Amino acid sequence: VANPDNAAVCELRLWWTDPLAGSRVPPWREPNSQTVATPAELGYGVGGVDLLINFKRTNIIMVGRTGSGKSSALWSTIDWLSTCHDVVLHGIDLSGGPVLRAWGEVFQTRAWTRAQAKALLQERIASAYARTAYLAERSEPRVGGPVPGSENWETSDGKFHILIVDELPVL
Repeated sequence: VANPDNAAVCELRLWWTDPLAGSRVPPWREPNSQTVATPAELGYGVGGVDLLINFKRTNIIMVGRTGSGKSSALWSTIDWLSTCHDVVLHGIDLSGGPVLRAWGEVFQTRAWTRAQAKALLQERIASAYARTAYLAERSEPRVGGPVPGSENWETSDGKFHILIVDELPVL
């Protein structure tokens, strides 16, 4: 565990019992009952606390060896995101695996082939460039002009577009 006061110091924790004993599945959530503006409760963390992850304006990568639980963590993530009224999901999986396919039309856009993935990535990248250009123009101070706004993007429809890529090395 990192020390917030000194990056050169870390804490080693030894567990004499299973720290995940008593784990539970995330609670049932009604469709459209969540918002990406609040942290997602995705399960039970080490030390007896809920595992909370903020997905708004966050880039996340899940890394682990085979059998470490990445797919289960991804399914919990998709489950939570799919209940958010302000999320549009896009997915890419070139491995042909079941992780994204099992969610069917929860994803507004899905890519299973290289051509589909390229088109989806080009669309998302073009959107990011347009957003960045707009924010740069908006944030530039002008004599007699309004005070520059926030550097954070707010979509016109209030939706956050989230791209999930399974099996990134294949991409």
